[in-house]
Amino acid sequence: MKVYDEDLAICGQIQHGWSLEARSIDPSPLPLYVWNERSHKGLLDRGQDGHVIGAPFLYGGFESIEHEMSTCSLLAFPDHSTVGCRYEDRYKAAEDYAKWLNEIRKTEGFTQVSVVLHYNDYFDYTTSSVFNRYGLAPITCGSPLGSVDYLQRTAELMCKHSVITSNVTGTAIFYACYLKKLAFVGGPIPNRVTLNGSTELASKEVFDPEWTKEHFPSLYCKLNEAKLNYEIGCKELGLEHKKVPFKLWDIMQMAYMKPA
Repeated sequence: MKVYDEDLAICGQIQHGWSLEARSIDPSPLPLYVWNERSHKGLLDRGQDGHVIGAPFLYGGFESIEHEMSTCSLLAFPDHSTVGCRYEDRYKAAEDYAKWLNEIRKTEGFTQVSVVLHYNDYFDYTTSSVFNRYGLAPITCGSPLGSVDYLQRTAELMCKHSVITSNVTGTAIFYACYLKKLAFVGGPIPNRVTLNGSTELASKEVFDPEWTKEHFPSLYCKLNEAKLNYEIGCKELGLEHKKVPFKLWDIMQMAYMKPA
């Protein structure tokens, strides 16, 4: 919105990652600000208040980033566990994915393979050490937790690598598509254990390769079949709903929140 005021806060919640559904665990505070028409329709169907404004990623101007790119480099975004749906075996999840990446590196001749880990996984030695052992470079974009430059760092990393991959259909893949990067979905998906009484927002379908093949056939493919999918990135990030600053200001409900 081109407004710089540390005391100005948003009244409501913004969808922070791609999903088939966008909803709130706690109905307060509302409204919800979501990415695309699918998420907006889901809100309306549940009787929740909300607006569709496109993904925050669209407002960063990241498509104009200029960086020297390694012409034979792979950037991987393995799906991460959540509080409500943890990995059944954290070590095995990392080991299986590292082996898969290492095999691709050998067969495809990548000179550099980097693995972007969630904040919690990066600082868990059980997970990050596995990738180090295979000569894969673990990275995190979200440290410290809540870093305001998270999206900038993610976009810069993508621009520096020639190919982007993830083992699930999700946020990182659609960012890559929007940035006009070669991107594909593949690799082992870890088993998860849902905690009793937890509320899990992750859509189960995205962890099913058959679902991805059906709904995003151009993304679920082998490396040599990967291609540009800019239109998919635009649709899933909600580019058609991106607002100019003054329109966004009119939509967002803002308030001054003075620090205690």
